[in-house]
Amino acid sequence: MKNKYSLDKSTIEAIERAKKQLFLSKPAIDAIKKSTSQLHNIQKSFLISTKYINSLNQAFKITGQYVETIRGVGKSISAIAGINQQTIEQFSNVFSSVKALIDSDIFKQFAKMANKIKDQQEREEVLNALILYSWFITPSLPVEEINELVIKQKAKGRAISNYMVKLFNDDNFAFTDKVTSRWSFKYRMRIIDEGIDAFRQGNNYAAICTLLPQVEGIALDYVNRNNGVFAHVDKKSPKSVVSNAFNEGLDKTIETQALLKFIENIAYVKALPGIKPKRSFHRHKILHGEGKNYGNKPNVVRCLLLLDALSWLA
Repeated sequence: MKNKYSLDKSTIEAIERAKKQLFLSKPAIDAIKKSTSQLHNIQKSFLISTKYINSLNQAFKITGQYVETIRGVGKSISAIAGINQQTIEQFSNVFSSVKALIDSDIFKQFAKMANKIKDQQEREEVLNALILYSWFITPSLPVEEINELVIKQKAKGRAISNYMVKLFNDDNFAFTDKVTSRWSFKYRMRIIDEGIDAFRQGNNYAAICTLLPQVEGIALDYVNRNNGVFAHVDKKSPKSVVSNAFNEGLDKTIETQALLKFIENIAYVKALPGIKPKRSFHRHKILHGEGKNYGNKPNVVRCLLLLDALSWLA
């Protein structure tokens, strides 16, 4: 017998036994099968309790001595079918309401908000990973590539440093040229260009010692041009000058916060004489001759990134 109602074998057999014992007509049997099938479908789609289906199956499996019980179940089939139809209509109304909500502007706004939260979480994850290895982001960097590197590839310290160096170094320093071409530091560009030339030639110590002083020089120029805003700044403190320039001149974003962490906790963190800092990129130790092992390409790129961040000051 072809099972067009997708019922299990034991249920079909039970219905056949009931047919013989109760002398049910073909329309009655079809009604039983249809209602049972409807119950199965509703259970599968909407996770409705299985108690009705289990009860019905059990009732059909009972033999001989429980014929009267089976006969009572047979009489209630039409009521059960009515419940099925009512349930289907209720779910249809629910789906219509849900669809209307999904199509509404409110739902779209919530969806946008959820995407923003997810984006914010990913950005924080990336920035937290970068700062662990003395890196930060500027608007010139390919952020999507860096997100891919950190979030999906789970890159750590050396892998991140290798990526940054490769980015600025590859294709005959094409990305370096692209980034620096938009800088307009006026009379300082001649000095900066010499630092970049040293980078091209692999003279990392010379590049760093040329580029790093320009960071606080440009920051001080900015503070002096906006003296009213920076009246509270201690101009004798390079850390105060640089951090305040970034804090006031850049948008208040989590990327700016990460940059300030780099300034205050790594590059310009307070250092005692004779005490080796935790990170090699330390402005005071480098420019006062205490640092010895800072001459590497990642540190040159950090200098370039600081200068690039300065180029975005309002």
